[in-house]
Amino acid sequence: MKLRTTLSLCLLAVALGTAPLPSAQAAGNPVDDVGANHNLAVDCLMRDKGPADATAFERVVTVCGYDPGIPVDEFVERNKPLLELDYQQPIAKHMEAFRDSYSAEEFAYFAKLDDVLETSEDAKIADERLAKLEAEAVAKLDARSESGRSVLGAFSTARHSLAYWQNHQTDVGAAGIWTPWRWRLFWVVRADIIGFLYTGNWGAAAVISYFYWWRLWWWWWWL
Repeated sequence: MKLRTTLSLCLLAVALGTAPLPSAQAAGNPVDDVGANHNLAVDCLMRDKGPADATAFERVVTVCGYDPGIPVDEFVERNKPLLELDYQQPIAKHMEAFRDSYSAEEFAYFAKLDDVLETSEDAKIADERLAKLEAEAVAKLDARSESGRSVLGAFSTARHSLAYWQNHQTDVGAAGIWTPWRWRLFWVVRADIIGFLYTGNWGAAAVISYFYWWRLWWWWWWL
């Protein structure tokens, strides 16, 4: 746990200190292209059909065109430990160690994101709730601050991830017998959000998305 916390602190320092998010105007969110680019990268990885392991961090750069701003091998080594995190834990719990990096108002949105993913009855309801919360966050938070962009980027990732993965329901095959589809969908979206918050970039978050999707697929397939 201590090692994981130390790693997470280092990753968050990179996210908030050296990885500015791109700007765009879509759905009122000034960093909406974080989620849009995330989906393009996930789709590229899905089409590439490579292993759902640490090599995906290399492929998101060499195959999908993500520019991490650092050498590829460094990008891979920096982000590999993310594959070991427990994405079943709530977003707010993951971010508790970084509470001081956010205002109370900003941090409160992590619990609100958790609530959407834990209590929504289906993807449509979740999407509507996310859109409402995102609009509220856009109106209240300062997109010029690192922490404000982090929260807004999390909303963009959440909304776009939900839109992408709900179109892949048939990919789970017979696994759908055992676990309600919406929970697997929401689990992947939560992993996406956490991946983005730890790294501050959509390239690494896309790899987490790809990795966790197939991890859940194989897990339920073999039950």
